[in-house]
Amino acid sequence: MNTSRKLDSKENLILCYPNPTKDILTISGSMNESFSLTNLTGEKILSGIIDESEYNIHLQELPNGIYLLRIGNKQQKILKQ
Repeated sequence: MNTSRKLDSKENLILCYPNPTKDILTISGSMNESFSLTNLTGEKILSGIIDESEYNIHLQELPNGIYLLRIGNKQQKILKQ
């Protein structure tokens, strides 16, 4: 199922897709924002700065599971299959 998820309301729309994902998660609608990806125990897996209008996060090496993506002060659950 390739659905996109909104991290915020209409005035500040950030899309994360596909979710669930197998390999690459694309973030669009946000630039010059920091992000972090953590597992459910709170361990930081990845972090960085979104520096493109469509930013790709590569998740191929991660085990399947649920992760939390935080962009600025917004948070979204990501399912890695």
